[in-house]
Amino acid sequence: MGRPVVRLWVLLAVVAALSPLPAAADLAAARSHLLAGNYNTALAEYKRLAEHGDAEAQASLAELYFAGRGIDQDQEAAIGWFRRAADGGHVASQVHLGMISAQARDFEQSAKWFTKAAEAGDAEGMTNLAALYFRGLGVERNAVRALDWFAKAASQGDPAHQLQLGGLYLDGAAGEPDVENGLRWIGRAANQGFSDAQLRLGSIHAEGGAVPKDPVRAYMWFYRASMMGTEQAGDRLTLLEAEMTTEQISDAKRLADAWWPGAR
Repeated sequence: MGRPVVRLWVLLAVVAALSPLPAAADLAAARSHLLAGNYNTALAEYKRLAEHGDAEAQASLAELYFAGRGIDQDQEAAIGWFRRAADGGHVASQVHLGMISAQARDFEQSAKWFTKAAEAGDAEGMTNLAALYFRGLGVERNAVRALDWFAKAASQGDPAHQLQLGGLYLDGAAGEPDVENGLRWIGRAANQGFSDAQLRLGSIHAEGGAVPKDPVRAYMWFYRASMMGTEQAGDRLTLLEAEMTTEQISDAKRLADAWWPGAR
């Protein structure tokens, strides 16, 4: 029986598997040089890795050129390296290019890069793309699609995004105000201990409009915010106390004391 023929593609795959790759250790070394102020050494290491196709090194090199850190600022070089990293799927570079394009008022390019980042699951890409859809910049204005992208970002758990989304629902950003979804998303942020959301819920219940006035629930949310160390909540509590009975205040504090960040 003849000797089996080793196919070329198999041999190349083996060689590639055994070849050293631009490693995380090399990137770590470049970062260490950068932090130590050894800019020439860091720049040389980043360039070597970037020219071998390392997207993280390409993005880092772009940031050095963009900020002029240790080297002369060079926007053209920065954008070129950001683009190479972004074309290789580096999501943060896609967001950078989206922001750079928006600042240059090239909103079509901005939408292109934010879309790539958003479709890769990046929350910043999603919220920036949503902003373009809300205003019709670089894309056809579509408030429903904007709200959908914002909801996808908020679903990742950032309380700031959840608070913003809740406000958009309450304001009727895509049509009629949606109080139920607005309160639900703001509540999710508040239950993470996000004091801005707690203050927003306190104001909603104190002032009425979206919901009937409820001083007990308003006090509860302001009290929760004060438990998180928010000074502004103290002023709101003082105002409410002047209008509430001792029993109402006790009820509100009892509700607040039963709460902890992360409660649902």
